[in-house]
Amino acid sequence: MEDLTGLFVVIGAVWIMIAAIVGNFGKNRTLGFVGAFYASLFLSPLLAMLFVVASDKKPYTGLSFNEKIALFAPLGVIIGIFIVIVISNLINY
Repeated sequence: MEDLTGLFVVIGAVWIMIAAIVGNFGKNRTLGFVGAFYASLFLSPLLAMLFVVASDKKPYTGLSFNEKIALFAPLGVIIGIFIVIVISNLINY
């Protein structure tokens, strides 16, 4: 049984990753990420995927405030790095 411990760990990790993928498919459905993830985790990923496909799509309500922030955050980081580089070059002269 000790030889199979590593195999069980790998199978469990793969199962959780597949459950997360199925949950990601369910995030835009009425089932949601959490419902699809737990259904995939406790039942089976295939059965949960059937639940996801059978559930209705959520109505599109536009981007939330957090999603808008997430869109512009990389731009803010790039601008911040640029400003730091420009200021550091001005200080060195």
